[in-house]
Amino acid sequence: MKQSSFAIPLAPEENAQLVLIELEAARIRGPAQAVPNGERVAALLAMLVKRKAIPKHRLRWFTDPDCFIGGRGSSREDVFLRRVPNGDALVRHIQFLAYLRYFLFGPDLPQPAIDAFCRKVNDCGQVTSGDIIPLSQFARTLSKAHRLERKKAADEFFKLALECGLSANYGASVRNTVIRS
Repeated sequence: MKQSSFAIPLAPEENAQLVLIELEAARIRGPAQAVPNGERVAALLAMLVKRKAIPKHRLRWFTDPDCFIGGRGSSREDVFLRRVPNGDALVRHIQFLAYLRYFLFGPDLPQPAIDAFCRKVNDCGQVTSGDIIPLSQFARTLSKAHRLERKKAADEFFKLALECGLSANYGASVRNTVIRS
């Protein structure tokens, strides 16, 4: 995964821990690899939390039911905790790697799409409800231009909307337009 312009800066000890982590769950074979990888993830996350390095909107995306479209009143964290016994196990779980990637690097979109969407948001100044339809249509156009898979692109544009300071409701509008492309 290429680092985007939204990657959080890492302290040297955090970066040293990150290079030891396999971020691709599909590459991990069995408990012999998963357990130590999970321990390294937990150590890195503890460092990041201690210095409050993860942007609040990324944590909110994980913990707030309003940021989980289709979550039926549950957050991503709530759903995850139904599958694992506790928060400690959650961060060590192989499926947590996708969340960690977002916490570290932000939305997984091509950098030109990120730049273009952010410029469009900035051009709006104070984003209002009247700006959302054109912004959403622009995100859909970017998704098509970059030949992105609809569902994944929709979720990543939702994250990008949060990165740009848009509300969860506005982000949901962007997401819904992209997914309907």
